[in-house]
Amino acid sequence: MDSKRSDEELMEEFKAGNEKAFEELYKRYYKYIYSLIMRLTSDNELSEDLTDEAFLKLIQYELSYKPSKSTF
Repeated sequence: MDSKRSDEELMEEFKAGNEKAFEELYKRYYKYIYSLIMRLTSDNELSEDLTDEAFLKLIQYELSYKPSKSTF
């Protein structure tokens, strides 16, 4: 997978059914999101759960994703 693709390109591919595009976004942002949540909660288990929730929201969101109206 070409990691130089933009977030917008990956979201478009994910919306078209490419699960590898979602995996790339997950790899790209999991540690970042987790570390932000960990700073707020200081709870490893809660931070993991909330990070997973964020990615579940992304899966739900992909159906309505419009690149002209969204940025990461």
